[in-house]
Amino acid sequence: MNIGNLLGAMGKVPSKKGVKVTPEMLCMWEKRSDDEDKPKRFTTLAMPEPPEVLCVRFSPDNTILAAGCGDGIVRLYKAENGQFYGTLGGNKLKAKEDRLPNMCIRWKPQGGAAGSSKDKGKNTLLVGNADGTVEHYDIVGVKGSCTSCIQEEGNSVLAVDYSPDASRFATGGKDRIVRVYDETHKNCFIELRGMAGSGHSNRILAVRLPNRFTVVSGGLDGTVKVWGLRGAWGDPTHTISGVNVSGDAIEGVGP
Repeated sequence: MNIGNLLGAMGKVPSKKGVKVTPEMLCMWEKRSDDEDKPKRFTTLAMPEPPEVLCVRFSPDNTILAAGCGDGIVRLYKAENGQFYGTLGGNKLKAKEDRLPNMCIRWKPQGGAAGSSKDKGKNTLLVGNADGTVEHYDIVGVKGSCTSCIQEEGNSVLAVDYSPDASRFATGGKDRIVRVYDETHKNCFIELRGMAGSGHSNRILAVRLPNRFTVVSGGLDGTVKVWGLRGAWGDPTHTISGVNVSGDAIEGVGP
């Protein structure tokens, strides 16, 4: 099991719960009490076909744990007890043998401006894949369906994120371009690549949208870049050098 991309990839973890990953197993843990001296209970998450796990995230309502896997199939587990109850990989545009790994996943924030009353009881998962596709899955109860599949030609999508109000999402990856999409229509309306060499010069492995007008990106070129989405789009507004971001590892970005 490949665990290299799991650090910092769980998202908001339910109170007293988390995920333990070893080369042999994926486990969910829960503290028995607030007493640190007492043992912790580990629950092994059963997998029908042991895949490589590349990314994991808890849903906003803390009911589902999603695991993106090397076979391109997302596994879903009940956060309460670790019970396996389904997979996401039903995109009819792809045959099973043509699916490449799920490189990154992100749950859509609930209660944002892009939400509505019809979204009540529904979780939406954004999945970025090594074949350059970005998929949306709507999950109600134990059933999930692919509602959108975007193809980024020539890219391998390695990072995705939503804005807090869920009105926009961003992607980054192999082609070194940060793309920002409108969540409602799934249209890419900004490509951030910089001018005169000011963009990323290597793969982008992390993107964050701390608000709908700012994107933060980092990757293997040793830089973290801040992009403003107001006014003219071109060069990043700030560049922090000497930071080699090797995974989904940008957090703590304020509004």
